[in-house]
Amino acid sequence: MDKQTPIISFPWGAGGNHVRWLLFLDNSIHNPYTNGQSIDHKLDFIQTEVYNKKRTWNNWLQIEWQFRNQLDDQIKIEHELYDWETNETYKNRKILFLKSTDIDKTIAHYFHINSSLNSISFVEFREKLYTWNTELNVIANSDIKSNNWLITEFNIFGEQLDINIYRSIIDFFKFDDHYKEANLINRWYYEARIKSAKDFSLFLSSDDFQKYTNIIDTFGKSNV
Repeated sequence: MDKQTPIISFPWGAGGNHVRWLLFLDNSIHNPYTNGQSIDHKLDFIQTEVYNKKRTWNNWLQIEWQFRNQLDDQIKIEHELYDWETNETYKNRKILFLKSTDIDKTIAHYFHINSSLNSISFVEFREKLYTWNTELNVIANSDIKSNNWLITEFNIFGEQLDINIYRSIIDFFKFDDHYKEANLINRWYYEARIKSAKDFSLFLSSDDFQKYTNIIDTFGKSNV
């Protein structure tokens, strides 16, 4: 990765992968997945491969990771804030920092697609998101904040893509405005996320879930 590759920096569950799919539409971003470079080709790929009818809670991250790395040399996504006060390379890099608009909804969203929460508790996850947002507030008010950085909230729970936030992001990256198409992608994402949540709720009430929950309850108990 070139040291000047731009970054989307965001905490788990805050929508950084989705934002990158919105930016994927720009003509400057090469399509590494299919031969077509047009917006129509990119839209078709996202609809059929990313936010498709099969996407649900237990393959959500698998699908994202299937395509994630191929775009990292154009726009990298990370879950770190790093040493923004001292690292000159980091300070000079174009970075989009995303804040969670609703911490509890963000936790609920991430929990249903990754129930281990990356091996931390709900309390620790909430503290991580709170600390992230607090740190971004510190960065925003710092005298050494780089002009190459944009800090913005991004609501992953809205059916409509916020046009003002979208345009602030594309202006930051100096991309063309494809709001109509980006809003369509956002709709696909919304529908996939709602389907995933409903599927997860159905799983929790399923016979299989109850069966193996009952087996777990017997662990450590003496057989009689």
